[in-house]
Amino acid sequence: MDLSKPIASVLTPVLRNRPFADRTLCHLLRQRLTLPSLSLSDLFDDFDDQPVTLRKMPRGSWSTPTQDIVLLLKLALCAKPRRILEVGSFRGYTALYLAQNVEADATIVTVDRYSEHGEAYRQTPEAARIERRVGETGPELFAQDTRASYDFIFIDADHTYRRRSSRHRIGPASCFLRRLCRLA
Repeated sequence: MDLSKPIASVLTPVLRNRPFADRTLCHLLRQRLTLPSLSLSDLFDDFDDQPVTLRKMPRGSWSTPTQDIVLLLKLALCAKPRRILEVGSFRGYTALYLAQNVEADATIVTVDRYSEHGEAYRQTPEAARIERRVGETGPELFAQDTRASYDFIFIDADHTYRRRSSRHRIGPASCFLRRLCRLA
């Protein structure tokens, strides 16, 4: 007798917003982690035709994989965002690539815990379009933003983003992406 569906119906509300519990119990709830397939070229007619440029290759073991960057840039080009939020910028290559590829009037806000991060775009012409914020993602970090001020949000890897404190900053037609770390 397969009890996974009844168990899932009881545990899903309990596990919501509790990633540790979700990961711990995921082997019991295999269908919970199944996402529907989505063809990005069906969602965006011009997805495959969007050209992206990477002028400088990322360096370091924690850099976002190049294929993920290309996918992110193509999505950004299709979505045509005016204001982009990146949570977890580390060296800053993703912010640099976004600044080099999206419309010239788009602005990028990066959030990172450490002030020394962001070396990839410092001393570049794109640095003027990138606003760097340092600290934990919480209400105080987004207090200066107006309601629905971001239309493209990228959370890199295991960084947190407190939805309750900043969800009203996300526009109604926003694109919200989260990259999960790949394990070798």
